[in-house]
Amino acid sequence: MACYLLKQLAAWAVLAGGAWAHTHIHNPYIDGQLVDNGKCVRPYMDGFYNPVRGVTGDNILCRSASPGPENTETCNIKAGTNVTIEFHESMDHVSIPIHPTHKGPCIMWISPLAANGAGNVWVKIAEQGYNPETKTWCIDDVNSSGGKWNATIPAELEDGEYLLRGEIIALHQARTPGMVEFYPNCVHLRVTGGGGQPLPPGVSIPSVYKADDPGILFDIYTPYRSYPIPGPPVFKFGTATVPGNGTTTDKVAAGGPPTNTATTDTTPTTSTSDPSSSGGNSNSNPGGSGGNRNGSHRVCSGKKRRRRRKREAARHGEF
Repeated sequence: MACYLLKQLAAWAVLAGGAWAHTHIHNPYIDGQLVDNGKCVRPYMDGFYNPVRGVTGDNILCRSASPGPENTETCNIKAGTNVTIEFHESMDHVSIPIHPTHKGPCIMWISPLAANGAGNVWVKIAEQGYNPETKTWCIDDVNSSGGKWNATIPAELEDGEYLLRGEIIALHQARTPGMVEFYPNCVHLRVTGGGGQPLPPGVSIPSVYKADDPGILFDIYTPYRSYPIPGPPVFKFGTATVPGNGTTTDKVAAGGPPTNTATTDTTPTTSTSDPSSSGGNSNSNPGGSGGNRNGSHRVCSGKKRRRRRKREAARHGEF
């Protein structure tokens, strides 16, 4: 009963936060230099700070009033340098970046501007989720840094115009299907001084997200040790990473599961089960659950020896 009341109080606190808890990318920084007044950010839709709810919500690509590249300036950036996006609730640099109850990851994607975001063109270049050692989320770092979160434009990337998509995925209501909140915006960039390598085929947004993905349908009010960031791993030139493959799982605390089940205690545990019993310690019982592997090996070896002796006796006429 106590746990139920705590969950309800947490949910009421989130609802009480109201619209002031929402956020948007107010401006980018190019290699540390502020680009102010929304320059290079696609025009905001009405209610610019409101989230897109669910993986099929309208405007999930850029939350923009403009469906194309028109009416947006393009910022120049050298390959290999940092681009920083700054989140705020209001059109300023002093309002809250995002309410601290809105726990969730940050992700940055890039695609050729000519594609206008359509098709399998999005490649993930940065992500940050849950840190089990500090028990903090990306949004905690965003709040502590005044709304800023950055990534590096790959030095190997070929010169050209690109669409950068930054987003926060807020999980405070994500235990209910369809209630996860997306806060994306898109920035126009012109990359120069790159290494001449084109982006590989990527993923489609929003198709990369599924309503029942473990990182989308997630309960932050139930103890957890890790969080699987939605989408493929971060792409690195010169590696075997396939941009459209897999799901990234944050570093797991000692003793934690490989992916978050949202039902595991946040403190590391050690097994006290008998390794000879069903489901025992895999290091002591390498044959799997149910019985001792060494014992079954002896039984099988004895049968083989008896069959071999019979075959040898038959050859010598003893039978």
